[in-house]
Amino acid sequence: MVDYEMLAALEELFERRLNDELERLDGMLDEMNERALRMEEDMEQVKDIDVDDSIFYRQNVLKQCFADLTAEYLEQEEELTRMLVSFNLVKYRAGFPIL
Repeated sequence: MVDYEMLAALEELFERRLNDELERLDGMLDEMNERALRMEEDMEQVKDIDVDDSIFYRQNVLKQCFADLTAEYLEQEEELTRMLVSFNLVKYRAGFPIL
């Protein structure tokens, strides 16, 4: 059988370890809260950036140019494909093998 002194010593040991772990977790939570507050402050500064700011304006212009250029290339690709089909049809009618 286990005597009461040994149980009391085990209880004290477990309580001490539990308190140490809780203190460590509290420290980690405090650090996470500080990080969250700093991130919140940083996000406030990001919110203050005007949508018409030159960086965002340039980015939007570049996106629009890229979209326009992509649409133009797709149209040209379709036209070239139609031309190739027509050319292959002419070659076939003329008796040349289609490659």
